Amino acid sequence: MYGVEIAGLPEGFSGREEEEGGEYAGIKEGNNDWKVPGWRGLKLPLPSHGHRFQFKLYALDDEMHLGNKVTKEKLLDSIGGHVLGEAELVAIF
Repeated sequence: MYGVEIAGLPEGFSGREEEEGGEYAGIKEGNNDWKVPGWRGLKLPLPSHGHRFQFKLYALDDEMHLGNKVTKEKLLDSIGGHVLGEAELVAIF
């Protein structure tokens, strides 16, 4: 989505449901803890308290072409030298 500014995503958004050529068509969802693409909530280890969850958002200067099976490791390896900025949200549960 290089060159496109998006101020947010609609509630319940899933990249799997976006039609070709739509506003969000270039968004790819990486694999989650269950090894499938998309958001599925947090996978809490037992016991389920006192855990730190970290969410990161990166602004990039170019579109990444990562193929169909996007993993965290593949993404982080690919964005080196392309990060314009980043944001982080940390939650303690």
